Amino acid sequence: MAKIRREFSRADRRRRQENPCNWRTIYLGADVPASDIVQAVSHFDADLLGLSASQSIQLRTVRKTIDAVRSAPGGAYVKVIAGGFAFAGLDHLPPKLGADGYAANPATAVEVGSQLVLGTVHQAANSVTPCQRDLAINPPISVR
Repeated sequence: MAKIRREFSRADRRRRQENPCNWRTIYLGADVPASDIVQAVSHFDADLLGLSASQSIQLRTVRKTIDAVRSAPGGAYVKVIAGGFAFAGLDHLPPKLGADGYAANPATAVEVGSQLVLGTVHQAANSVTPCQRDLAINPPISVR
């Protein structure tokens, strides 16, 4: 299993280098325990974790989940984006909870995620990022 996973991870890294805008998305579901998220991040060798909260009462759980991911082996290298209705108007809050970025919508999440994972610097408002260029040339048929 470890060898298969390692080979898959190498192939996946090569694919991301060839097309950094091509994301492999794994939906874990709602109300997933932090321990299961930590296990999934490790198993799938995740570069980016997106957490969403729809109610402010869930913000404490977001913080606990981020702390659990960060304290796991290799978790310090995983970038975390937070979003959802609970963060509406509070875009300063995700970093206080330990997240690396905030995304108000899926399109923003792709851009913020790309910047976090690929280490790109935020570009000028009138420039087109590689992911925007790729989406303009190859628009997605469905959400992955």
